[in-house]
Amino acid sequence: LPTPVLIGLTLIAATVLLAGALAAGLLRIYVVPRLCNLFLEPGKVYPLFGFHYGLQNIISAASNVRFFNLLFGDSSAIVHYMQFVGWNLGKVEQTGSNFGTNQNHDNPFLCEIGGGTMVSDGLSMMNIDISNASFRLAKARIGERNYLGNDIHYPPQGRTGDNVLLGTKVMIPVDGPVRENVGLLGSPCFEIPRMVERDQQINAALSEEERHDAIRRKNRYNLATGILFLLARLAFVFS
Repeated sequence: LPTPVLIGLTLIAATVLLAGALAAGLLRIYVVPRLCNLFLEPGKVYPLFGFHYGLQNIISAASNVRFFNLLFGDSSAIVHYMQFVGWNLGKVEQTGSNFGTNQNHDNPFLCEIGGGTMVSDGLSMMNIDISNASFRLAKARIGERNYLGNDIHYPPQGRTGDNVLLGTKVMIPVDGPVRENVGLLGSPCFEIPRMVERDQQINAALSEEERHDAIRRKNRYNLATGILFLLARLAFVFS
């Protein structure tokens, strides 16, 4: 075959292969964890290294996929992807960047995020209580109107409620009263103001119409970068 024809056929084959891999990856993320989760019950104690432990490991491995976090993360698409994976996000208030590109979990079906909550990046939802001989699954829930900094590990016993600022790498309290309408910083954590006056002034100055216009412009930018991301992967497959 002539070289241009051969290049064209190779490019078509690479495109089909990449599209098929994306579709197969999304199908695996949706189907495999849900099938395995049918045999697991939150709150029930299971032995380590047995049948149920193996199913939980499959769920974690199949539903934490770095590629799709990078593709959809830090864009309006990420909330739809996280719901597709299994997270319960309640009533979503779209910001165009509700999550970053590096969130993960033990079990996606036990992750609950309240409406209006925004996560910077690196959120790890911990859904397992584990000992040297057994484990049990538990729901990890973050309240409404929270703002989370980077690299936070949120346990199922977390004692935080609504309207909380969780600073970067904060240690989540697991005892005492439920913290609400405050900021938490440090390890162990201490309370700080939820929002300073400067941030209140910025929020008040931004109208709803301006916010929606900014999200639309960000969506266009994210669509372009997402296409470039896929083209880079296509070039790798083509080569």
